[in-house]
Amino acid sequence: MFLFSNIYLNVFCVVFINRVIHFKVWFVEVFSQLIAFGKRNYLVAICFSLILLSIAGVPPLIGFFSKLLVFSAMLKNSNLVISMVIALLSCVSCFYYIRIIKILFFDSPSKAE
Repeated sequence: MFLFSNIYLNVFCVVFINRVIHFKVWFVEVFSQLIAFGKRNYLVAICFSLILLSIAGVPPLIGFFSKLLVFSAMLKNSNLVISMVIALLSCVSCFYYIRIIKILFFDSPSKAE
């Protein structure tokens, strides 16, 4: 639990620092405000992407191991249906995290949502 709270705190800090330092805005209203952030501040964008991938549960990162422990405990207790639902919802959330990473690095500033 401590790991996930630390990861979410890191996400908040990266977005908050980005908005305050670069644009003097205190919060992100839409994803289009993050367009081309990877070109402006590459190191922070890489760190933010690693944090998002960790939340998604990509294998070499710490989020994968916590999800693996939860899934193995659920399967050990014969909660197959609930673990399948959680795996499906995890895949759906991974799509949104990858979409944010795409916005950070690959969208052009003239493209708005």
